[in-house]
Amino acid sequence: MLIAMDQMDRYIARKVLAAIVVGQFVLLGLDITIAYIGDLGGSQGDYSAQDVLLYLGMRLPWRFYQYAPVAVLIGGSLAWVAWPLAMNSR
Repeated sequence: MLIAMDQMDRYIARKVLAAIVVGQFVLLGLDITIAYIGDLGGSQGDYSAQDVLLYLGMRLPWRFYQYAPVAVLIGGSLAWVAWPLAMNSR
């Protein structure tokens, strides 16, 4: 019985962590895209598109940290609500 519970715990943890990672990448992708477009459109300085990408890349760890709680919330919701319903075609 204990072995079956360990397998179930690992299965649930994998599903939840996968959903959190998907949520984090979606949030970061949207945020980086919006920030990139905004920085290119409002450029008043002497910097190029590569400079904007470098700046956004260097701020990526901070953005990852900033969006982590939201990604956990979205990922947990996806793992417990959306994916089981999609798998059962409901």
